[in-house]
Amino acid sequence: MVRRSFLSCAVIVLLAVCGPLPASEDDLRPQLLQDELYTEGWDYYFLFDDGTWVTVQTFISNFGPGNHRGLVIGTITKADDESIVIKNGRPREKWQFSESGYDFKLARHHLMGEFPDYRLRLRNRRGELEIDLTATAPPWRPMTGQVSEERHYVSMFLTQLRAEGRYRSGGDGDAEAPWRRLQGGVGYAVRYLNAKSLSKVASGWLRLAPWQAEGDDKPLLLLLTQPDGQQTNHMALLTGDVIRWQGSGFSVSYEEAVSMVPNGHLIPQTISLDVEHGGTSISGTVRVRQLLQRFDFVGELKNLERIFVRFINTPIHYRYLADYDFQVRDSGGVRRLTGSGFAEYMTLKYQ
Repeated sequence: MVRRSFLSCAVIVLLAVCGPLPASEDDLRPQLLQDELYTEGWDYYFLFDDGTWVTVQTFISNFGPGNHRGLVIGTITKADDESIVIKNGRPREKWQFSESGYDFKLARHHLMGEFPDYRLRLRNRRGELEIDLTATAPPWRPMTGQVSEERHYVSMFLTQLRAEGRYRSGGDGDAEAPWRRLQGGVGYAVRYLNAKSLSKVASGWLRLAPWQAEGDDKPLLLLLTQPDGQQTNHMALLTGDVIRWQGSGFSVSYEEAVSMVPNGHLIPQTISLDVEHGGTSISGTVRVRQLLQRFDFVGELKNLERIFVRFINTPIHYRYLADYDFQVRDSGGVRRLTGSGFAEYMTLKYQ
């Protein structure tokens, strides 16, 4: 069970994927590419003060019959590990996205908003989920400068947020199901785009998102290991509502173990790094400690859709709580940066 004694800041390491950029950095509308392996998504992650872990994930992909199929998955995992999954998929002609802003409708689900405020409404026979959220920090897009050749695109369009809401099981008009409040939520949100096989982009990548910080600075991280073993790594410091420092081009070391993973994947337990850029140097570690969720995209597809991806190396996501401990040296002297965050390690399921 997650305890309320943790604070609300996170280290964030972002999923890097391949594809063209949207028309502008703040454009959250889908690009609707024709590439065979095109996948695009908007993922929200929340931890509420009673220990309830909630994810809301929206996908558009060309997997399955017909292009641009939409999928919405909401997962509510209570502190006692009981889960409610609200999920629906539709072909392109049965979902809508506004041309003027972020407004997505699929089945009875509706996700909408404009920075910094967003509303998420999910509803079907399995349950109902309503979340109102407000961003408390600016977006972070560390890879937009690398688009010219590799065309990587990633957006942490909400680096830090606060949320409130409610949910109930057996929704869709079931007057007997009581609503349960969701309070004191914190989290982040990611938008990604991929137009080719992920196995050509990375063999693994790590995202860390701050949850509880001791001090003013909160670290953001993107760590990506390429198929040839080279690394593309980024780090930033978020102070209040300002990203005041960014560094890249450094290497990290991993210590791996299988004890937390049921299917034998090697998951890094400790990540060590040493960064120096622009007069600031940061060294220290991140260590994962509690598995919150394992997510397999293929496991959410229908049987017919799985036929189309049976020869593709698809991602598996492991979502944890993590602790970080860094030493920062800059013009202000030496200080320690510690706290807890959300960590997501993604690796590929090789067919």
